[in-house]
Amino acid sequence: MSFVPAEHPGSSAERPRGDAAWVDAAVEAQADLHAGEMDPPAVLRAVVDRVRSLAGADEVVAEWTGPSGEVCRAASGAAAGQIGGAGLARATSFGLVRWAGEAVCCVDTEADDRVDRDACRRAGVRSLVAVPLRDGGRVAGALEVRSAALNAFGERDGPGLRLMAGLLSTAAGRGAESAALRASEERFRGAFDAASIGMALVAPDGRWIKVNRAVCDIVGYSEAELLATSFQAITHPDDLEADLSQVRRLLAGEVQCYHLPKRYFHKDGRVVWVLLSVSLVRDAGGGPLYFVSQIQDVTEQRRAEWLEADRRRVLERVTGSGSLDDVMGAVARLVERQADGTRASVMLLDEGQVRVAGPSLPAAFAAAVGPHAVTLAARLCGRDPAADEQGGDPNGGAGVAITVIADDPLWGEFRDAAAAGGLACCWSLPVRAADGQSLGLMAVYADRSRRPTDAEARVLRAAAGLAVVAIEQRQAVGQLAHRATHDTLTGLPNRVLFEDRLARALAQSRRDGRPVGLCLLDLDRFKQVNDTLGHEAGDALLQQFGHRVTGVIREADTLARVGGDEFALVLPGLSDPADAAAVAAKVVAAMAAPFLIGGADRPVTCSVGIALYPVDAADPPALQRAADAAMYRAKRGGRNGFAAAAGDIPAEPEPAASGRPPFYG
Repeated sequence: MSFVPAEHPGSSAERPRGDAAWVDAAVEAQADLHAGEMDPPAVLRAVVDRVRSLAGADEVVAEWTGPSGEVCRAASGAAAGQIGGAGLARATSFGLVRWAGEAVCCVDTEADDRVDRDACRRAGVRSLVAVPLRDGGRVAGALEVRSAALNAFGERDGPGLRLMAGLLSTAAGRGAESAALRASEERFRGAFDAASIGMALVAPDGRWIKVNRAVCDIVGYSEAELLATSFQAITHPDDLEADLSQVRRLLAGEVQCYHLPKRYFHKDGRVVWVLLSVSLVRDAGGGPLYFVSQIQDVTEQRRAEWLEADRRRVLERVTGSGSLDDVMGAVARLVERQADGTRASVMLLDEGQVRVAGPSLPAAFAAAVGPHAVTLAARLCGRDPAADEQGGDPNGGAGVAITVIADDPLWGEFRDAAAAGGLACCWSLPVRAADGQSLGLMAVYADRSRRPTDAEARVLRAAAGLAVVAIEQRQAVGQLAHRATHDTLTGLPNRVLFEDRLARALAQSRRDGRPVGLCLLDLDRFKQVNDTLGHEAGDALLQQFGHRVTGVIREADTLARVGGDEFALVLPGLSDPADAAAVAAKVVAAMAAPFLIGGADRPVTCSVGIALYPVDAADPPALQRAADAAMYRAKRGGRNGFAAAAGDIPAEPEPAASGRPPFYG
């Protein structure tokens, strides 16, 4: 750029200005700029006043466009009141500077087509000079000096303006970077503090440097309390080495970050599960500065996963081959995984027996309570949950009764054993079937006096429900098994169970040499009962017949219904073959009393055929055929009696004419 010397009065030639003045001003401006952290607008304002004084200008305007397109302007002199105005922008040569990339000088705005003459007239500008402001290789703006006089600026102004423009470019760029950095820091600080998950800065030795509110909420400590300690102090000991191992790998540069599930101890003593994500910030030399940790509370998520897995495991045991005791133990462990610091027990009434499962209970306490379990359970079931307010959340543990063992007389004789086992408080919940029938009790012992949380109370209720499912499933399986092997009308063993019992009896006979008797029983003229009185009367007769015969045989004997009115009687381990005939005689004699059928007493008789193993047959089918043939001989002999397959047993049937006419309806 060349500056044309002025010839008119008041021109720059008449105002002696030297390079030394520009250098001094630049040094002063640079010192001021370094003294404070200035953003671009402040930088521009700090320079334009000095430039106006040195250049002898009527006004000075500076403009800077940041990397993101933000525009900053500053003005001194008459233009100060017009900053930002459209007219002022059109009057400047900023556009020319950006286009040309170099300084522009206008000695007479009336004769220069590069400027807006009308705008310059309105602004009173007759001459001007503009120097580009650069941001690296980019023209980021311009520093412009203006005068109402013609040819107001000369050659001597060039170096000074370039010097100030360079200073201004450097300071504005640094200010922009500083402002961007501050903005970035503010955004980071805002995001850090307001993050919904825990955010923490941790020193290489594990000390907390900075934590946000979410971290404090997760572990229950205040910021000041955390900053006075380290992450090692609140980490579960079982998880500490895994965490430190990852820290060592991070410091060694083996990994850029790591993710780890781990446990913290909450301030109130409970365990909190978190998902930890950690990265390392290093200095310019590669040394470790601090860890950035993201801490997400996953306790509820993890407990939900455990609950589903444990529930599935319990149900698999319920529907599988697991015993009721195994199922109850699994239910107790389910509760313990969901409620920290607890030991659970389940008591169920099963077929008149009391079953208690508490796999984690202290042995001395379990031994002390065991003989009194039913009495204790009855008293706990009678407690009113609403009356047991022991502090904590008044809404927590709805439906669960809470007793403090040290204070409640109920626990008097068990208090010492409970204290020795670290049991301070008992949560109890009755186990009831859908119809309200009491099936047992859930008793959970906490290591400190507190109410269960709502989540823990829900787990207790879910566990009680699983216990109900277990015992009802057991009953259902028992009923199905009974139906598969028993006659639905009489409740006696059916043909399936009869054949199993007969095979077992023969196998035992082969071992001990004692004979087995098989009797086949058939009601005489049963068809007439169905035909004259109906099938309901016939069913009633079959039920009464089974009851009478069961009353005259041994517990080891098996009476089974194997057909419509046909019954089979297995007599294992006979001491004498004649014992079979004695049993048959008892059966026939048991028919002497009339049966109540169709609302009236009616006489009914039966015929019995006897066969002995191994005398009459060597296997079950042959033994049944022999007994069946003997039974038909008894019928042909007049009914109401018995006959034997072999001559070793008295086979004369009882006389039919016993004073009772046969049944004719």
